[in-house]
Amino acid sequence: MTVMTLKGGHTTPYGFLAGVHAVITHFFSRILKGVPTMTILATRIKEIRVNRRETLEEFANSIQQKTGNRIKTTKSNVSKWEKGLNVPNAIALEAIANLGLISTDELLEKNLVTIPKEEYDRLKSIEEMLIDIKSVFERS
Repeated sequence: MTVMTLKGGHTTPYGFLAGVHAVITHFFSRILKGVPTMTILATRIKEIRVNRRETLEEFANSIQQKTGNRIKTTKSNVSKWEKGLNVPNAIALEAIANLGLISTDELLEKNLVTIPKEEYDRLKSIEEMLIDIKSVFERS
């Protein structure tokens, strides 16, 4: 049996590669099935905080730490952002995006689904394996 070695020392038989596309498509459709699309910044900010399992005060502290204490953020600020009563400044937006493991562009776009860090890490690993698989096909 012919095998291919992927990044990280993982090996897989070439026969497996024939079904990779279908498996990955199915995997992503299962993750996104029934997940609501976030359409407003306020909802996105709250989702990031909830996914991090942080209180308003903990999230405010995380933002402050992420900015190197360049801005003062309170739980009152976060609450107003989540209710859509106020909008974070550019420094806070960048920190929130970083805490949510997304870019500021993604944070401000209309269609966004945020995921917990564990899911992100798993998807990143799959993406790296797919890049390795793609490079094998490009060489042949």
